[in-house]
Amino acid sequence: MQGDVGSGKTIVAFYAMVGASGSGHQSIITCPSSILARQHYNEFKKYAKALGIPIFFFTGDMGKREKNRVKKAALSKENAIFVGTRSLNNLVYSKLGLLIVDEEQKEGVGSKDALLKKSQLLPHQILMSATPIPRTLASTVFSNFEALRINAKPAGRKPIITELIRDK
Repeated sequence: MQGDVGSGKTIVAFYAMVGASGSGHQSIITCPSSILARQHYNEFKKYAKALGIPIFFFTGDMGKREKNRVKKAALSKENAIFVGTRSLNNLVYSKLGLLIVDEEQKEGVGSKDALLKKSQLLPHQILMSATPIPRTLASTVFSNFEALRINAKPAGRKPIITELIRDK
């Protein structure tokens, strides 16, 4: 998988979800936009399927039939991965073991708390952010959170070129 996956935080999230699945638990990653959720889903699905882990995508703009299929899976699939927007709050999970919130500063505490209340277990949590906010930093300092900083750029990333172009 080296060099194929997007960002460092995507790799961290996926490996954590595989670990939860291996323990017979469900995991979810909630994103502030369906575009970001779709990016994660597209990266995760090729590896999840190769590992035999059921994976589901869920957003508010899906059709009723597809929503019902995913809702049913959340109730019955013990080791599945669910990727989506805060619409994931509308599902009831049979065995949620890991909650990942991407871009935590955009999701808000209410969204995360709603997901935690839906679980019969107290799932592990990973809060990811490229721009940590004071609440996240305070939680790290005063709670039982650990901070992980990813300094390496993803493999194969092209360099950023900044140029000044003057009109003639």
